Amino acid sequence: MNNFPIQFNKIVSANTTILAANTNRYGIDNGNTKLLFKSQAPTGTKINGITAKALGTNVATVLRLFLSKTDLLNKIDNTNTILINETTLAATTATATAILTNNIISYSTDTTRFIIPTGWCLYVTLGTAVAAGYHIAFFGADY
Repeated sequence: MNNFPIQFNKIVSANTTILAANTNRYGIDNGNTKLLFKSQAPTGTKINGITAKALGTNVATVLRLFLSKTDLLNKIDNTNTILINETTLAATTATATAILTNNIISYSTDTTRFIIPTGWCLYVTLGTAVAAGYHIAFFGADY
């Protein structure tokens, strides 16, 4: 049993909007890779959750999350970047009478805990271009 639990230092969040495709599964930038977050905490940043909110009518696609040692998009390659998660984003249709899908990737349980090491970056891409785009938000805590 841990008698000295680790307490977070501060809550952190970040966001970006994405609509263009990058079909590369290594995260190599084709101009459509988006930096979502860079950990600058001395002992890393815990990911609590990531949301993908449709901004209107979109075709189905896949959201890919990459962890990389570099914050320079032109330096991303398969030696310094890891695909850590993929999730399907269903097709959406904007309407005045129903909500648009809000996709949530949760890392808040003991079995799904994920720490971004200090200096590493979290990038997002879409597998297929969409019309309206997605608002991607990150929520976590520095330790």
